[in-house]
Amino acid sequence: MVHLLNADRYYIDTLRGDRPGPLNPAGGRATAVEFATERAEVDDWLVQFCETLTPQALSRQISIPWPDRTLTETVADTLLHVFLHGQHHRGQVHAMLSGTSVPPPQIDEFSLADNGEARVEDLAALGWSEARLTQ
Repeated sequence: MVHLLNADRYYIDTLRGDRPGPLNPAGGRATAVEFATERAEVDDWLVQFCETLTPQALSRQISIPWPDRTLTETVADTLLHVFLHGQHHRGQVHAMLSGTSVPPPQIDEFSLADNGEARVEDLAALGWSEARLTQ
């Protein structure tokens, strides 16, 4: 999860047009609360950024520094990568938790339109409602 948070920060920097800082594999968050706070800040930024996007903004080209070259990608393709990367690693964590006494979170039926009861607690934690999802 630290890798995922660091990677999301890296891509947020590129989406903002900033030069991304180096990834910190160790994390640097001293407590679970610090990690959760930063994760929420990153998620909030991504949601707000996506809510403002236009077709023109999605097609904008950005530069992503890579170890051996600079990638040129659209905002749309970069966001697709960010979200698939996140789903991949969240799936890994889900699988790891499934082998423990800690129940894994619901991640696979969250967005089904007729399955609102599966997301009530998650929406409440975000301060969201079903009405916000349909805006």
